[in-house]
Amino acid sequence: MLSLRETWCRPDEPILLFKWHRQSTLTCFDVKGFDLKGRPLPSLGRRAVRAAGIGALATVLFVVAMTEDASGETGGGSPSGPELFVFGDGAECAAATAIRSANATMGCWVFTPSRFAFVVRAEALEKDQDTESRSLLGRVRSVGTDLLDIAKGAAVESAATPSREPERIVSAFEFSPQQVTNVQLAWRKLPRKYGGGNSRYLRVTLWDGSGFDLGTWLPERALAMALGQQ
Repeated sequence: MLSLRETWCRPDEPILLFKWHRQSTLTCFDVKGFDLKGRPLPSLGRRAVRAAGIGALATVLFVVAMTEDASGETGGGSPSGPELFVFGDGAECAAATAIRSANATMGCWVFTPSRFAFVVRAEALEKDQDTESRSLLGRVRSVGTDLLDIAKGAAVESAATPSREPERIVSAFEFSPQQVTNVQLAWRKLPRKYGGGNSRYLRVTLWDGSGFDLGTWLPERALAMALGQQ
């Protein structure tokens, strides 16, 4: 949180809500022409498979579950379903295009009055860009290390050790308020693998109708915070 404020936020830019995402296996796609895991359906052909590449990012995009505290986070993840749905009319919709650009192993959704963004550690993003051919196991180990480092945070510092500089945080992608047409709560019918039924999500809709459904344990509070009402 400190690194986010010090290295990413603009002067006097408050954080309304932030949501970490870590479970790629709990990310589902509701994008025309793709299955739930973001893999192109056979009818799209090889050309579309190469062009879209959404499924590959389903294994490396991590949205970390929120924990409730007084710093601005709210409880994260859906109690009964996926943590994230990406929805849209096709591979070139804004949400799918943004996900493809976020070639990073972990990140955080951030709401401020001036933007809605998916941010990552600059070091992790650069490392991922330089080592795209590493194994999935290597990615998982790296994510585990990153999460451990972030979780420890200031706790690893001692009075005898000089304070280290905050890690640089950058946007993998972001949208201005003009590009976000609506932020609301929406019901999602869950896939059968999650037991069916329905669950409420925090929905961010972009200008072209595509967007993201973010799972949360406290949907009303998350919505109020995202809208700057709390």
